[in-house]
Order: sequence, then structure tokens, then C-alpha cells
Amino acid sequence: MSFDTSREPVSDDIEMLTRPRPRVRSGCLTCRKRKVKCDEQRPHCHNCTRLRRTCIYVEMSNSPCRGADYRGGPDGLTRKGTNNIAAEGTVMPTTPSRGLSALSPSSLAPIGTETWTMPLHLLEFGSDVDLSVQDQSGAFGFLGSSASPALPWSHIPPFDEASLHPAPSLGPAMNNTTPFRYFLEQVDPPFISNIDDVNWKSMKRYMVELGCRSATVSQAISAVESLYETKMNCEDSMGSMASYYVAKSGYASMLERDGDGPEIVLVVTFLLCCFEIVAQHETVPITLKPGGPLVAKLEAWVDNTTYVWSPVLRRLQAWFQILHSRTMHLGGPGLLSLKVRRLLKCEYRGPTPGLGQLGNQALCPEQAILDDLSNKLFEFYLEISMVSTQIASLNRHHRSRGFQADEREVQNVAEELQEILLHLWQRRPSLLRVDRSQLQKKIWPGLRSSVGRLVDLCSAAYFAEVIYLGRAYGKCPTASAESLEAMKQIYHIVDSPSGGHSAVDPGFIWPLFMYAVEHTDPEQSQWAVRTLRKVKNPIWHSEFVSNLAQGISEEQLKQGQRVDTRYFCLKHFNNPPPFI
Repeated sequence: MSFDTSREPVSDDIEMLTRPRPRVRSGCLTCRKRKVKCDEQRPHCHNCTRLRRTCIYVEMSNSPCRGADYRGGPDGLTRKGTNNIAAEGTVMPTTPSRGLSALSPSSLAPIGTETWTMPLHLLEFGSDVDLSVQDQSGAFGFLGSSASPALPWSHIPPFDEASLHPAPSLGPAMNNTTPFRYFLEQVDPPFISNIDDVNWKSMKRYMVELGCRSATVSQAISAVESLYETKMNCEDSMGSMASYYVAKSGYASMLERDGDGPEIVLVVTFLLCCFEIVAQHETVPITLKPGGPLVAKLEAWVDNTTYVWSPVLRRLQAWFQILHSRTMHLGGPGLLSLKVRRLLKCEYRGPTPGLGQLGNQALCPEQAILDDLSNKLFEFYLEISMVSTQIASLNRHHRSRGFQADEREVQNVAEELQEILLHLWQRRPSLLRVDRSQLQKKIWPGLRSSVGRLVDLCSAAYFAEVIYLGRAYGKCPTASAESLEAMKQIYHIVDSPSGGHSAVDPGFIWPLFMYAVEHTDPEQSQWAVRTLRKVKNPIWHSEFVSNLAQGISEEQLKQGQRVDTRYFCLKHFNNPPPFI
């Protein structure tokens, strides 16, 4: 055997392999954030195309590398030079979108003294994520006056859409049309608008009022508006992602400066969350960070006795809790870190005031009755969401499972949650006690559709948690008798013609998903999958959920046992499960 002696010594190869390599600063932002090699194919790299992620490139600048230290001002953002990777270029979307989303150089110019670039800290939100889900506190809200001093909600004049004008810093691009018309008429965030439609409409009008006074709110609304429109039209969302980073930059500046009360800060926070629950795994919410400027703001307000939870803040608090519950399902990371949940008073058990009087508009009798009835049903739904968060914490992706001590603890928690669910159903609102067909006959015709839909959504949500508890606990290898009875009730609710639904409401996605993956009869599972496919709402990722439900159902039938939803989704779809 002969050896090739022409090569350099082996030590040179080792030195070459172990020598520190400079950090690659090319490629798309998505690959750089994920720290994977990018083939730099334009307009979409292979990694983003394969994983169906949004691909955003940063155009290289000829100027020397300069960072961006954003300082909030009355007209938007200004920059100071610091060391920051974002100075390598600017975000250049390839598809135009509405309002601020049309990120041409002329439309971006009023936002700051220079072309906006993406700061490094915006690419690394959530790097120190706290995924703990155990409750630690039962604290209540702020003490003091009844509204945020920055913009008291009770003093806002009646909403007049014709009188709206964008904030001066938004430039002439938006001044020619009524601002945020698509947002007012079409934007309905998942998990919120279907169960709290009355208050969401009031909140949208209030947000637009704020957007006409605050550039930061305007940017957040524009980003949400752009994403929802592109999703509904099945268009590329790259321009929406660029608009989102503009809004997040303005939000970061807001958190760094003083003068903005809790109401306006949490409105922007919620708007960004409305974007993030639709973009899903393309973004990392700032509310997942256990520290940072948002946490510092919340801690300062908790310690300040001049603040109290206004009705707007109470409603946002409840919505944050619902979104957190949904993003915890199937081993998801959730929306709020433990510390943010504590500071947002998510353990508060008092009633949530409605927003019917937001803007001091007189209510007609029909609207007043609907407000009262829907608020009672919303409180029941909110309690279900709180229980659902605790059920999700039993998942092996959120806590240790398998050891004897772990299983004993899980058994104790599961039995306690079962009692809580039973007690919750025993004291359910009266509307949930009456026969559904009789309710449709007796209720006022003008309220029949709205109230009937809310009753069905609340009932189905409760039965879905009964099924989910059995699956998360995992004591029985297949669905228990209680779960099968709950599935029977869900079938009766969704399939009954007395509901008067012309289409399947997206609010039934979670109950139908649980039905599909837990029913022992393949034909019944296929009924749930077929019904899921009737939703057809890209904002809710209904097609993905339908395919996932069908895949899990078939795999479980093949194996004769439950399969882990998260592992299955990662293996077969190359993505974590969607927020359901």
C-alpha cells in the first residue's frame, strides 16, 4: 500500500478546520436569524422555499457600516450611529401593500432622518425565552385613576370615520384615502373576533382613533392590515413582514422613551401580537421575553399607584390570555412569558368590562341586550381558556413526563382540572342550559344569529377541553367515555341545522381537530376532517390544520395508538403545529 506524500502535514488540515471563521453576513435575513447557510438565490432562497418561510433580503449599502440607535420623536424615528449589523442595508419588499406597507423610499422617508434599516435586536427577540407556564401570583390590577393619562378612553369623542386623518409623520401617501378602511372592515384576528365580535369592533374604532394621533400605532395597524389582506388574497407576505419590522422598530423606540401610558403601549403590543399569531413561526413575540424594556415598563406601572386597569386594558388583558392559551396548544411556546403574565395580571378573576360605551355613543336596545348577553358568554369562554392553558401545561413539551413522580403529579393535576371543568359546566350561563332549538325560536330575530353562534362556540369550546384533557393526560390509550360523549355533543352542535350557520365558523377548528384526532371510528374522524376543510380561512391556517388532522388520524389508525402531534408535524410538514 502506498501513501500520497505530496499533501501538507495533517496539522495544517486540523488548523484549517479549527481556525475561527468569520461570521457570514450575507444571505437572507431568515437564514441569518436561524443561523443556517443560505444559497442566496433571489428572490427566494432554497431554505425559505422548502420550509415555506418568508424570505427577506437586505440590500448591501455602499456607505460604511453604521448602526442605528433609534430615538423616539414626535414625528417618528431618528437615528444615531452605534455598532449594529442592521446598517448593512435596507429592507426592500418586492410586493406593494397598503398604507405604510408600500415601503418605497419616498413613503419611508418621513419615518426617520435616513432610510430605515432593521436593528439587530429586532432579529433576536425571544432569545432568552421563558416557557414556564405555572401560575405564581393572583395579583390584581393597577391602583389609581380609571384610565391612562396619555389618552383617557372616556374622553374620546364619538367615532366619526369621515373626520379621521393620519398622523402627520406618515407622509402624503396615506392622506389621499380614508386610513385603515380595510382594517376597520375586514381585519378580524383569530381566536378573538369570532367570540368577542362586539367589543372587537369597538376596539378597532378606538385603535384607529389612536392611530390618527400616534405614528407608532399607525405603523402597527398598517402592518396588521397588510398581512391580513395578503393572506386573504393568497399573496406573498414579504412586504407585510417588512412593514412589521418597521412597526416593531417604532415600538422599540416607544418602549425606550417616557411619556406613553400603559393603554397606548399595550394597544401596540396587542396589534403586533395580532400580526404574530397569523405569521406564526416567522416571528417571535416580544411578550415571550422574560426581560427587556416591555417588562421594565410593566414593572414601573405596577409600582406606580397612579395607574389602574381601564376597560380597554381589561379587555386587552383578557384577549392576551386567550391568545396565550391557543398558542400553548400541542406543545406550542405560548404568547406570554411567566413574568409578563404576572405583570399583565392574567390571574385576575374579576369581570371584564365591555366596550359598548367606548366613544360615548348611545346604544340602541338591541345592541345593549347583545352586549350584555355576549359579555356573559365571553366570561365563560375566558374561564375555559384559563383551564385550557393548564391542560396544555401537562404536555410533555412543557413539563417532564415518564418518571413515576412526574406521572403522580400529572395525575393529581388532571383530576383537579377535571373537577374544575365539571364545576365550570355546572355554573354555566343560563343561555347554555336551554335547548338550542328552543333558543332559536324564542330569541329576538335580530339577535338570533349572533347569540346562537356564541352559544354554540362556548359549548363546543368546553367539550373540546374535555377531550383535550384526556389526550394531554394520556391515562387511557384511547378516548375515554367522557371524551366520546363530548365528541357526540360537538357533532350535534356543528352538524345541527338549527344552528343556522351558512358556513363552518373558524371557531370550531379546535373542537373539530380534537374530534378528528381522538375519535376511535375512522368514519367519524373523516367527517371531522371534511368539516374542517369547509372553513377555508387562510388567516386561521385552516388548510394546514385540516391536513394535519387527517395525517394524525391516519397515522394513529396505522399504529393503533396516539402519536405526538408536534413530532408528527415536524417530521411530515417540516414545521411545528399551527396555533389552533
